[in-house]
Amino acid sequence: TSGFAQVMLGFLEQAPRAADWAARIEPGRRLLVLPLLLSAGRHATRDLPGLFAGQGGRVRLTPPIGDDPGLDDLVVDLALGEEPPA
Repeated sequence: TSGFAQVMLGFLEQAPRAADWAARIEPGRRLLVLPLLLSAGRHATRDLPGLFAGQGGRVRLTPPIGDDPGLDDLVVDLALGEEPPA
């Protein structure tokens, strides 16, 4: 299990749309948004913050996963057919 009460995907340009998040989350629930993006481009710096603005601490928007320094090594390991570290 993930340790989260609810895990959902949302996309910016196809269904299910991230813009519909409020209708998909139970009222009063907090939301952790983890962008599965490779860089901090326009979606990460403008589009996503705009979707989740003004929620008074209800939404936590993390940096894009591509900003994680360990991602490079993980991708290389997978490309070489090696087991990723546990």
